[in-house]
Amino acid sequence: MRYVILTHPGDDLAMARYHDELVQAGVLLAGDQAAGFWLLEVDTRAEADEWARRVPHDDVEVRELAGR
Repeated sequence: MRYVILTHPGDDLAMARYHDELVQAGVLLAGDQAAGFWLLEVDTRAEADEWARRVPHDDVEVRELAGR
């Protein structure tokens, strides 16, 4: 399943570390920490929500993308 995680744009060190975690986990399809979005491929909504909880900002939204 594909999900997009949205937050306030930022290019600080914490956002860069988060981005690297997504890459290392193999779940990142696309993303831009400066724009505040990441497109993930994960198995469940719960997994997407867990990644969203790790974003180093308070205001985060997760949306499921329809189709493939």
